[in-house]
Amino acid sequence: MAWVMATVQSSIEADAPGGAEHRRAPRLPVRMPARVTTNAAWAAVCRVVDLSALGVRIETTTPLNPGRAVLITLPGEPPIEAAVAWADGSQTGCYFAQPLGAESLASLAARFAEPNPPSAHLVVLD
Repeated sequence: MAWVMATVQSSIEADAPGGAEHRRAPRLPVRMPARVTTNAAWAAVCRVVDLSALGVRIETTTPLNPGRAVLITLPGEPPIEAAVAWADGSQTGCYFAQPLGAESLASLAARFAEPNPPSAHLVVLD
């Protein structure tokens, strides 16, 4: 998959934790169960914590290596080809080979929207 390395190389800096924000699509905070598969012998349940038309950030108990090709299965959607862009502990960022359709994105965001995303919390300093 040539798109895997090209996507990873062009996007790692923008998506790495603490990196500069150069997003090509807005992220939507969600809490969604999903499945990540790396090959026919390995698959795991994961949680999607943010979603965009171009990719996901997932939490999983098994580390995934950057550059690895994966399939992400979101609720009610066929498996989506993706590549691991970065990994930091239990958090992993993946880019889709093809953008998620607008109807699918809207439906998933409506069903699994994070009720209190971290940026919505008010901090009061005394």
